[in-house]
Amino acid sequence: MWFKQKLFQVKIIGRAGLIYKEDGKSLLVDSEMLAGGEFDIVIFSESIKNWQPPNETEYLSDEDKTRIKTNITKELSNLRIDWK
Repeated sequence: MWFKQKLFQVKIIGRAGLIYKEDGKSLLVDSEMLAGGEFDIVIFSESIKNWQPPNETEYLSDEDKTRIKTNITKELSNLRIDWK
């Protein structure tokens, strides 16, 4: 049986912030957990600027940023949290 390997990872780090990893690189994305309302978390897409060291000089194109936003949205949409 063949499984498609995910090419990226999203990790929520507490109530504010998440780490996006792809191809051995990572970046910190500003986010904030919400209480109630239509959404559970808000992602500040303008914080997607550059990779963390040692890849901070690698340019992120608009296409890269769009792909990253799409990947984060898909991953968080599939996430289910049961609050008890």
